[in-house]
Amino acid sequence: DALTNRGDILLGGNNSSLYVSGNTDNFSLIQTGNGPGVGNQLTFTGLFRNQPNASFDLSSVGGVANVGSLVNNGFIFVGPGSTFNLTNQPEGITDVVAGSFFDQAGTFWDATNNQSGFANLTDVEGAAIIANGQTTDITPSGLFTVAGGGGKFDLENSSLVTIHGGVSNSGIFGTSVESSGNSNTLNVIGVLTNNPFAAFYLGAMGDTGNVEMLVNNGYVYVGTGATLNLTNQPGGITDVVAGSTFDLAGTFNAGANNGFYQLTSVEGNLILENGQTT
Repeated sequence: DALTNRGDILLGGNNSSLYVSGNTDNFSLIQTGNGPGVGNQLTFTGLFRNQPNASFDLSSVGGVANVGSLVNNGFIFVGPGSTFNLTNQPEGITDVVAGSFFDQAGTFWDATNNQSGFANLTDVEGAAIIANGQTTDITPSGLFTVAGGGGKFDLENSSLVTIHGGVSNSGIFGTSVESSGNSNTLNVIGVLTNNPFAAFYLGAMGDTGNVEMLVNNGYVYVGTGATLNLTNQPGGITDVVAGSTFDLAGTFNAGANNGFYQLTSVEGNLILENGQTT
């Protein structure tokens, strides 16, 4: 059996449900929380393909989507208080492909391994927004890579993410990029390489980035009230290389020292606007 949706499938009211046995292709809109109502449930037992420009919108509070496996080339929103379960995709989502968008304000779960659906995320060519206020551990299969030309990885709404491995950023990577949601924590257990024309943001009050080592060839911004800690780079940044920018409106530390305490060379741009003594 298979379902192809080219119109709108909308679940409203309280505890409405839809059960589809087999594979599903969504070319348009599937949405829960259409108007007042809570606790709606969607079940797709097979492969769910969310096609380019299509939307899967799980907005109802207490809503649940149970999906066998997922290929997303469109837009997926998991709203606050809702849950998206992958029931037969043990590695979850490993690649947020170009042109796709995940907006995760609720729970996104790999039910097979009882872990986040992004637990093995490795490549981000589209946009991944984690805004659920939860703790997420990510162990990529190699370098965690954010691509240029549309790659974005952003934390919002007091979320905490730890990436167990190195990061290569050629796009946008950080916290409070989409909005001014504060008190996010982004941990990188490895080397963060910020490539030319890439941006690493800690955008809002209370945001914290804990990075073992940083190589910056792009743009680094630490916003007012935010903190960037280098946890395994005791000499801090000694060279602001040509073509790079550090824009510090917040705090930058290398261990117990400020992150520039051994700075020797500036070929790029260094902006200090934090009101602190450096």
